[in-house]
Amino acid sequence: MADRAAWFAGRRAQGYPVLVAEDAAGIAGFASFGDFRAWPGYRHTVEHSVHIRADCRGRGLGRALVTALFPRRRRWASM
Repeated sequence: MADRAAWFAGRRAQGYPVLVAEDAAGIAGFASFGDFRAWPGYRHTVEHSVHIRADCRGRGLGRALVTALFPRRRRWASM
């Protein structure tokens, strides 16, 4: 749990959105942006990550998270 809390705090400190999908069993998936590469040539690039709980895969949850995540990329779209 401490590892996940540190990851979440790091994403938020860098200004990246973190979206979490929940269902009756708990966290079904999450999505966020992160640095693509640390090198100067990539300083204006990010990558997205989407993680879906195994029993929730194939139901469109990943697509829904990405669809909701991309409008939040505003920070990089203006660079």
